[in-house]
Amino acid sequence: MAPAGAAVTSTGQTSAPAVQPQTLSSCLTGENNTYLYKVWCMGSGPTSYRSIAYCADGDVVFGPEFHDGADTWSIASCESNGLDSTLGPNWGILLCSNDNGDGTYQGYYDRHGDISQYFQNWGSGNIATGGTWACEYDTSGTPVVSPTEPEISSAGTRLTASS
Repeated sequence: MAPAGAAVTSTGQTSAPAVQPQTLSSCLTGENNTYLYKVWCMGSGPTSYRSIAYCADGDVVFGPEFHDGADTWSIASCESNGLDSTLGPNWGILLCSNDNGDGTYQGYYDRHGDISQYFQNWGSGNIATGGTWACEYDTSGTPVVSPTEPEISSAGTRLTASS
């Protein structure tokens, strides 16, 4: 599945070419269960990836951001850090230009449902703006008490991809 472009308003509509970091060779489909989605991407940095999942309680959770080829799972968990929720209908992968907290949006992959609506919401109608905000937001995945945008909670655990 190709990542959606900046002008995508739903999984079925595109009006711009697909955006993909050139050094990103492959993102796995990832794995999910009832409360988390995890993924890792092959390739080489500085481009990066992070998992994003919508939880049944209305929160959106981010996994930590890692450079391509880090051989590390980015895990977005609706259960960890006191959220105690389950995985909702939408999850996928955000692609960024780097993983140092000042990266820019490079695209996304829907793995279930449609995650573009969150980028569009955070970007006041602009997916690329919202995606860049998500690339820059708490790259470690450390939970925050008062996130700067509504309905956002970062959650995730760093585990190696072989775990």
